[in-house]
Amino acid sequence: MVFSEAYFIKQGYIAARQLKDGTWIGIDDLIFYISIYVGLDASGWAKRYDYERENLFVLQEQYLLIKEFDDIPIGWVSKRPN
Repeated sequence: MVFSEAYFIKQGYIAARQLKDGTWIGIDDLIFYISIYVGLDASGWAKRYDYERENLFVLQEQYLLIKEFDDIPIGWVSKRPN
């Protein structure tokens, strides 16, 4: 399946973009956190980094700094898988 930003937006993500290595990442709003998802595909995601709502600026900055699947953002309060 070929993915696009529009595909992930339709799936409910606030934002989505493809990295140079082909990995898709996105942002979604949860009940208690706003999260960066890494490794998006049709079945879900591989990694999730949760941020406090008060740290929206940090989340946005880190979202833009991720360049490949193995990059680990900073400033998150929890992650999945642990």
